[in-house]
Amino acid sequence: VSGSMAEFDAGGSEKMMGAQRASDNLIDVIISEQEAAGSTLVHQIGLVTFSVEAYTISSLSEEIDAVQDAIWRLTPEGGTAMAAGLKKAIAQFDATSNAQQMIILLSDGMPNIGLDFISYFFDIQEQETIQQEIIDLANQAGEKGICVYTVGFGNPQADPETDAYIDEIFL
Repeated sequence: VSGSMAEFDAGGSEKMMGAQRASDNLIDVIISEQEAAGSTLVHQIGLVTFSVEAYTISSLSEEIDAVQDAIWRLTPEGGTAMAAGLKKAIAQFDATSNAQQMIILLSDGMPNIGLDFISYFFDIQEQETIQQEIIDLANQAGEKGICVYTVGFGNPQADPETDAYIDEIFL
């Protein structure tokens, strides 16, 4: 829900709206899959947001409709503490579970706040450090059997110095 998500993607839609629509579509697929399988398949879903800090909006739960409703109340603001968000998302999972565990990270790939809350706005070295924190966390998730998928929003042809840009290579 970082401030850059208020900008527009390549299709001319606000990135936040695109993320909300994509989340809604993913949840609809989960609900359909669950309904088709009956009581033999149970999904849990949670919601973690990140801007200046990361917040757990909903811990993993079978209350899928509540998470879906919460997604539509999100608004973009602040910075992009993606590392803190990914760390909170990883913490949602039980290491002893045999369930398939995945994180779907929706972003424009423009993190600017590290785990120590230092922003890189003027320092490329800090940007690389923040991106490496995220890569390290994704690797830790993989070691725990958690798949991390990224869904990107933005305009890859935009000037990289603008909020409209998406860092596809990083994602």
